Amino acid sequence: MVDRGVDRTADREVDGEKAKPLRCFIAVKVGEEIEEALRRVIEELENTHPPRGTRVTWSRPQSWHVTLKFLGDVAADRVAEIGEALAAAVAGVHATEVEAGGLIRLPAHGRPRVVAAEVRDDGALGRLAERVENGMATLGFEREKRPFLAHLTIGRVRDRKGAEGDRPESAQPLVEVVESMRERSLGSGTVESVGLYKSELGRSGATYTRLVRVGLESGRLRGGTETNEAGEKPGLGWSP
Repeated sequence: MVDRGVDRTADREVDGEKAKPLRCFIAVKVGEEIEEALRRVIEELENTHPPRGTRVTWSRPQSWHVTLKFLGDVAADRVAEIGEALAAAVAGVHATEVEAGGLIRLPAHGRPRVVAAEVRDDGALGRLAERVENGMATLGFEREKRPFLAHLTIGRVRDRKGAEGDRPESAQPLVEVVESMRERSLGSGTVESVGLYKSELGRSGATYTRLVRVGLESGRLRGGTETNEAGEKPGLGWSP
């Protein structure tokens, strides 16, 4: 049975007004070994392969995750309900080993918008994403139409000042560098939990705060709010 000891901070009204919706998604972390390998790759790209015509805004390691389901805007008072449904959806699922298998660019054709690391496994993450999809569908969330692709977004592609707009050829040097690292092994890790996160956009980029954590070993809700900006900070929220 799930303990419903919930920090209701998100439900409170501010100056007599209903709390603003939370922009939420469900995701997993992949472990420190992969994160350290990606740090080295980014450093290599910055030092030895500065792309011409484009620039890449690299994301912070604390924000790296594999998205299982994007929920969009969610009322703050639905966090408990979503947490319960998430725990039920992944009940009985065990921790799984994954491998980061090299860099990819998204989309695969045309001008890239994202540099990412592909995450490979025996299909467990895809099955986990399907469970989450089914669980969220029971709450009325629309099903994702695109096929699931496990990846870690590590950078977003922007035009350099003076670049030729969105013409694909201006990004060709970057594409060639990314493709040269397509088969590079970037380590392995263990997915031990699933989290419900909220995203907040600020001047320095997006900050992701974990609202709910579900351990995969038992499908039990635990943990609480956790901010991924300058490090992970455990706090109040769902309790064992």
